[in-house]
Amino acid sequence: MAVFYPARGGGEFSKAGGFEVYGVNDAEPAAGRFPVIVVAHGSYASAYAHHDTASYLSLSGFIVLAIEHKVSADTAELRAREVSLALDVLLKSPLADLVDKERIGIIGHELGAEAAMLLIGNAALEDDTGCDTPSGCDARYHLWDKRIRAALLLSPPETVGTRKDAAVTIPLGVIHAGAGNGRILEQASNGLRSHPASLMLLERVPLASSNVFLPPCEEPLKSERKDLCVDHPLVDRLQVHALLNGLAVSFFYNALP
Repeated sequence: MAVFYPARGGGEFSKAGGFEVYGVNDAEPAAGRFPVIVVAHGSYASAYAHHDTASYLSLSGFIVLAIEHKVSADTAELRAREVSLALDVLLKSPLADLVDKERIGIIGHELGAEAAMLLIGNAALEDDTGCDTPSGCDARYHLWDKRIRAALLLSPPETVGTRKDAAVTIPLGVIHAGAGNGRILEQASNGLRSHPASLMLLERVPLASSNVFLPPCEEPLKSERKDLCVDHPLVDRLQVHALLNGLAVSFFYNALP
């Protein structure tokens, strides 16, 4: 995993994980305690798959814990466990004194968004069987990590649903790519009807695929993986990320006061 944190002095671009990442390795931390944002990436991604958002957040006063999910962790449950384990590691690391333990949030992209929903008290996925009653979901409720106080979902899969008695009461933001059908919003609104202020659609990027939330590609990735790197002619990924990063900071400033 990679940890981005507020530091003294400026930064610079350097190669990390195949990307040009803004920051300084082993920089002297800034003084104070800072909120933490965990980033759970989607399939076929890496700890640096959202590096520009991580750098932007750290420059705005957040510690960002960017997880490298194992290739074998291809289920929401496994990724949720990895997130909780990564938090445990951070809180026992030399950076622990920088952490404000009362202000921890998560950003989840695609499969990472499914994991985020499990971590914030929602134990149901649409294709579950035997999850219509509280006892049917008990096996998933143990994944609920109450240290997490806010969640931002990027293109959550349509398979994400909410239980009628969902325990989610924390701020929950959603940014969609593509036309979408808003099912996560409809289902979550039903599950969260007693806490309507908890859920908010922050933005929708109509012509984009979910890959638009990955940073603008560089060579050789740009040539090798056009499926990840090429957007609709009317979609400017740089502009989308300027919007995304600003929305992420604004959301967590308000959700983790």
